[in-house]
Amino acid sequence: MASTYFTVVTDSGTRKMLEALDRGEKLSITEFAVGDGGGRYYTPAMGATELKNEVWRGPANACYISGESENLLIIESVIPSDIGGFTIREMGVFDKDGTLVAICNTPDTQKVKVADGVVHELDLSMELALANTDSVELIVDPTVVMATKKDIERLQLEMKAQIEAVNVTTQEKIQEMLNIVRNIEKNMD
Repeated sequence: MASTYFTVVTDSGTRKMLEALDRGEKLSITEFAVGDGGGRYYTPAMGATELKNEVWRGPANACYISGESENLLIIESVIPSDIGGFTIREMGVFDKDGTLVAICNTPDTQKVKVADGVVHELDLSMELALANTDSVELIVDPTVVMATKKDIERLQLEMKAQIEAVNVTTQEKIQEMLNIVRNIEKNMD
């Protein structure tokens, strides 16, 4: 039985990957976009050149080989918390020239906006099965850095642990110094 939701490499994406391989280069994936599918579910086609109805586009933040399969490329992005008010039904990744490389359909996923009373960022992930994962790379714009709330919470926990370790060491050193001063005072008496 075929999966209801899946990703396809577009004809343009395939052509660009083959051209890049022929030149000994890699296809640079730079952007991740989502759309509402024009208000309904649809089946993605290899002939697609754009999303049916794009509602957001941002940088691709990560691109890595899956731990489950060496031919499965995972591309990730994050929709910031201040963006929203739409339903995601489609996603696509684009190269540095703006060519749609791959497209997928998704279950209806709400991305609310601040006015709805809920603020959250939305982590996006697209899995792409490739015969040769060496033909694709992620280009990250160094002027755009996206940290998720999870990243910040993890960093805060790490910082707290380091501060506590410094505090314990500092208290131990202060106690040692006090003991030295007390010994000196005893010897002076």
